[in-house]
Amino acid sequence: MRYEGNLISINSDNYLRSAIYIYYLLKIILLCIITHA
Repeated sequence: MRYEGNLISINSDNYLRSAIYIYYLLKIILLCIITHA
C-alpha cells in the first residue's frame, strides 16, 4: 500500500513537471511569434 502511494506521487510529480515544461515552451513560442510579427 505504501509503495503504491509513493509510485502515484512520483507519477503525479512527473506529470506536473512536464505540464509546467510544456506551458513555458508554449509561452516562449508565443513570445517569439509576437516579437517577430
